[in-house]
Amino acid sequence: PSLAPIADSQTDIPHLKADAGSAFCVRGKAMVWLCAAFLLLTPTKGGEENKQKEADNKARIKRLIKRLEVDDYLVRMATLNALFECGDRSILGPVRRLFATTKDTDQKFWCACIMLKLGDKTGRRFLLEAFLSGNERERYHAAAAFGRAKFADKTVRARIEELFRNDPVPYVKTAAAYALCAIGDERGEKFLLDKLKDANWLARDMTAVLCGWLKLKPAYRILKKLWQQTKDENRKLAVCFAWGMAKFGDKEAMRYLVEEGCEGLTGQMAICELGAPMVPLLIGVLQNQKKPASVRRNAAALLGLIGGKAAIEPLKKALSDKVTSVACAAARALAYTMHEDAVKPLTAVASDAKTNMVLRRAAVAALAIIRHPDAVPALRSILLGGSVKQKGAVARRLRDNAAAALAKIPHHAAEKALADFLTSESPDPRLLRATLFYIRKNNRKSKTLLSAILKLLSSEDAAVKKDAAYTLKKLTNLDGGDDPDRWRQLLKKHSLLH
Repeated sequence: PSLAPIADSQTDIPHLKADAGSAFCVRGKAMVWLCAAFLLLTPTKGGEENKQKEADNKARIKRLIKRLEVDDYLVRMATLNALFECGDRSILGPVRRLFATTKDTDQKFWCACIMLKLGDKTGRRFLLEAFLSGNERERYHAAAAFGRAKFADKTVRARIEELFRNDPVPYVKTAAAYALCAIGDERGEKFLLDKLKDANWLARDMTAVLCGWLKLKPAYRILKKLWQQTKDENRKLAVCFAWGMAKFGDKEAMRYLVEEGCEGLTGQMAICELGAPMVPLLIGVLQNQKKPASVRRNAAALLGLIGGKAAIEPLKKALSDKVTSVACAAARALAYTMHEDAVKPLTAVASDAKTNMVLRRAAVAALAIIRHPDAVPALRSILLGGSVKQKGAVARRLRDNAAAALAKIPHHAAEKALADFLTSESPDPRLLRATLFYIRKNNRKSKTLLSAILKLLSSEDAAVKKDAAYTLKKLTNLDGGDDPDRWRQLLKKHSLLH
């Protein structure tokens, strides 16, 4: 569009002769169209970079949405924090589903906060109702959510001011002050700065974090002083002060959180909320063999939660750490990245018959978190016993883990692998029953699997036969008892067999 006026202007120059003007016009237009074609066919470097950034961002959002399915408090909270920051409307559906199903109060209010930010009326209505709750925790969360989203229409502002003036619970009042400050009300800032000087340490720790989120400049010196007073005597409080300081970019506070605070939930939440700036520090701690194993394990887990692709290589190296527990933590952390580049190193460890059995099980469990189709061949080999040299209970547990992982992968290749095991020659009855349990738990009911389960009704093992009939009943809502012929008729009637 910016080229069009240039072409038009060539025909409007009065002092040119008509023929010369016409020739110039034709040549000018031809040149313009050649330039336009060149621009269309030759993307600029900046345009390519923007497209790549957009593609990378979409892929990251997909990984975060997938990670929401991991039923772990810290993982979910870290994921919700990352989704809040990205602010993409494609996340609204998954967040709504979690909001509707979770029983965890913290997660539910985080979901409502994200929904509010993205303009969802359900989130706003839920949070407004929470202002009137008799549960102080819900009132606190509601105020904090409106503050975090920086949302305040006339009704919301009135509710926040009501809490600020009259709520009898100090920490609820503090959250209301935070919400006021977030929407530009100076009363909130004054209250929070005064609260930092409160003799009640409990009031100070939460206020420290809120001041950091708001980046209230007058608070920084106070936070630094409080941190210096408490860092050697009261780690729990010092972590809160360090969290607030770190929001101002304080490197010393960030280092303290990673080295001293990552073993407690507050410190872990702080690191996840701070995000990318913490990644180099986490890598340093993970690779430092002099650090306690517990600190290195936590560094690995947190790196997986916030590191993205940058975490893959350090975590791959940590799979060969001489401390088995650190290597196992690295395996799980690789899964937390939800990145396809994590699959290959994990399958290599899981399939290696010479690797420590504990680490192999950790790698299989990690593959169950990622649920990527590329993991199927390795998991199939383990389940069928091809890459398991050991015998007995230890080997059975590894194969059991592989069955559980395959049942979680929503792909026909995984279902085929499970069916191959169910119909294999002389399978372990206990492992058969465990596999049937995982198939039921994950509601895997493809025709391939139903056909394989049907064959188990002819098993000589009464327990296996009973489990097979129960599995068919749970998956299909049909009932053929334990009669193979009756089941075959029912499944064919409902088009559930090949």
